[in-house]
Amino acid sequence: MLKKVCYILLCLGMFACQEKPAPKKSRTLSKPTKPFDSQLHLLKYHRYINDITKEKNYYRNTKDLNRVQKVTYSIITDSIFFYFFCTAWDFIGITQEPRKGSVACGYFVTTTLRDAGFPIDRSTLGQQPSSVLIQKLCTDIHKFNTIPELEDYFKTQPEKTLFLLGLDTHIGFVIKENNQLYFIHSSYSGDKQVKKEALQNSIPVKKSKVLIVGNFSGNATMMKRWLGLW
Repeated sequence: MLKKVCYILLCLGMFACQEKPAPKKSRTLSKPTKPFDSQLHLLKYHRYINDITKEKNYYRNTKDLNRVQKVTYSIITDSIFFYFFCTAWDFIGITQEPRKGSVACGYFVTTTLRDAGFPIDRSTLGQQPSSVLIQKLCTDIHKFNTIPELEDYFKTQPEKTLFLLGLDTHIGFVIKENNQLYFIHSSYSGDKQVKKEALQNSIPVKKSKVLIVGNFSGNATMMKRWLGLW
């Protein structure tokens, strides 16, 4: 019996020795983050702004305001906003260059619209209360007291339309994409910078007692001014 036990233990020892040790996990090294090049960023931005002039010259001959509405919406939301994201907010910020210096909410609105090709007085309008700015730039203006009322209004509005939303002491853009509402603004809350966030989650929107919305894209006068016909 003792011989059998010894034999079994010997066999188990042989099998155990034949097991390969678990391979060591390779160490994953994080890739170095490429530093942000502010000069290159500004260079690309100014090149893009210059290219907008070519767009204006092309569409000036067509005089198709519906097409101009779509083109300017794309210029602003797909490109100019992208360049300005992460630009710091400051109550007295007046920078005209994305990611350099700081920009107040009103100046963010007027600077982006001016750079998109709309001939507006950036400085004068940028210092106005949100209600005045919206009166100057928009059509189909409405005033609401609650976010649900504002959301009900947007349910009836078409997508890919640029709106301005004025609050008690703040202003920004609203866009509707895939039935979702987004607020793009130079935010004084949170990380205090230009950003795009869900409208219903925006702290400035939640805190405001007055919500004034105007349709910028639907303003035919502004579209004609973009073309240089007014």
